[in-house]
Amino acid sequence: MVLCIHADADAATDTHTFDHKIHPAFTTVSAIQGQEVCKNLVAIVPIQMTEAWMLSDKDLLKAEVGTDKSNVELGLHRSPEDYADPKQAIEAAIRIARQGLTRRHRHELTISELYLPIGQKIALNNLENLSSYQKFKAAVRDAFVKLNYLY
Repeated sequence: MVLCIHADADAATDTHTFDHKIHPAFTTVSAIQGQEVCKNLVAIVPIQMTEAWMLSDKDLLKAEVGTDKSNVELGLHRSPEDYADPKQAIEAAIRIARQGLTRRHRHELTISELYLPIGQKIALNNLENLSSYQKFKAAVRDAFVKLNYLY
């Protein structure tokens, strides 16, 4: 088994999160004795926040929001990990995308309605350009090597 521990970086780098959240959590789990606890640990630390990963496939995001507006029109023209607050960027894009709809057709879509469909549909190759995903992928590979699933 592999236990994944998630914490958003809430910053442009993951250094503080690893130093103050991930490494202490790993140390605590490693010190547990006399109980069956998974000690094969992997960190998931998205740069800024998880919503940056949602921005890695802007076409999918736009399809889920129901818009054909351009990335520039929606304010989504930067690299996903370059947004200081990707959640706010997505919420703003939703507002922009929906503002032209009539009141009758304007469902008040919220970001919370996007997590599941985007999480289920996003192609992993879209995440490959994100440094935080690359680090997670390498950690998973190392964990699988320890379990002799990979060589």
